[in-house]
Amino acid sequence: MDALAAYRDELTVCGRDTTGPVFISVARGTMGNGLTPQSVRLIVKRYADRLGIDDVSAHTLRHTCCTLAIEGGASAPQVQSHLRHADVKTTLGYFDNRQRLTDNAADYITLPCNG
Repeated sequence: MDALAAYRDELTVCGRDTTGPVFISVARGTMGNGLTPQSVRLIVKRYADRLGIDDVSAHTLRHTCCTLAIEGGASAPQVQSHLRHADVKTTLGYFDNRQRLTDNAADYITLPCNG
């Protein structure tokens, strides 16, 4: 969040719009516009390929966000709102799928404390 705030402050100093997309395209023809869904897919795939990880998508990151939030103590309605699911059953479906796994990689994730 500090990095995003510093980025916003720098945009303000330069007289740039701070209400537009945070992540912008630098591709010819779309320079300065928000990233498209296709651009996000390609970025995630490129980094997954570099790491040798198969079958990862931007949507996989949503599943991870949901699981970590619930495991971290967020309520299902909080996560539902964050992911903008119309029905809490969708949110719980992400978490239920994780519950079916034993000795899951997520069991080994610890996040550093802030502050």
